[in-house]
Amino acid sequence: MTFKNNIFQSSPLFNQGRKLYNEGNIYEAHIIWEKIWKHGDKESRKQIKGFIQLSGAIINNQYGKKHAVEYLLTKAIQNLLSLKESGININNLIDQINNYLALIHNDVCCSENIKIKI
Repeated sequence: MTFKNNIFQSSPLFNQGRKLYNEGNIYEAHIIWEKIWKHGDKESRKQIKGFIQLSGAIINNQYGKKHAVEYLLTKAIQNLLSLKESGININNLIDQINNYLALIHNDVCCSENIKIKI
């Protein structure tokens, strides 16, 4: 199993992970996306990195690791900004992440109340 170039078109695993993520199965989505990372080429790793960081941040938030959450979400934004032709509304996703970050900065627990949808 190898992934090349555009994971959004060539990898059913990305959409499987997206579906799991949007259903609230964050850990399972994270594991699926890590398969793309493990078996992908340089470009596919670049494309999936922000999604792995996003899911990792949400998982860390469930454990109350505020600094890890902020770090991972900031890195996720940087990596998501570089995506083109993904079929995903990246601007909307980044807006959701920024809203989530603002709540965390105000010490609002987001793990159950606020959902970031892809």
